[in-house]
Amino acid sequence: MKIQKLIPLLGIVLVLVGCSREAKVRPSSDLPSQEITASAPAGSYKVVFLNTAGILHRMDSTDLLRISVNGKYYGQIGSYEYMQLFLNKGTYTVSLVHYDVGEFKSEHNLKVSGNMFVDSSPTIFSNELEVLDSEPKDFKSEFKAAYWE
Repeated sequence: MKIQKLIPLLGIVLVLVGCSREAKVRPSSDLPSQEITASAPAGSYKVVFLNTAGILHRMDSTDLLRISVNGKYYGQIGSYEYMQLFLNKGTYTVSLVHYDVGEFKSEHNLKVSGNMFVDSSPTIFSNELEVLDSEPKDFKSEFKAAYWE
């Protein structure tokens, strides 16, 4: 009878262990300057990916979001971090991955035709990607560049 009472507790412990934060992984390619005032090279546009992970993802440390564009892995951004890429005009496949109890991967089409800010964040069962109309009001005070040591 006592073992039956421990089963729910064991389930909660397993979920919490599964939600532990993964280590930040280095990008597989050189990133351009992450200085937000940097200009895009001729023929390219500045695409800034923001991670606006909510309080639940920050509390259980599942906010890290891996970003790949057209199959090329660029790196990870945590909650309220950004990653700046310079991309040419065109349509790209953006892959977002975060880890919680398991791996949650999603793919999104992104049409680049000018400089843009892209809200990319983990959700409970997947990931979201939304092109913003303009730079968020709190961008300079709330977001920091994602750095890898």
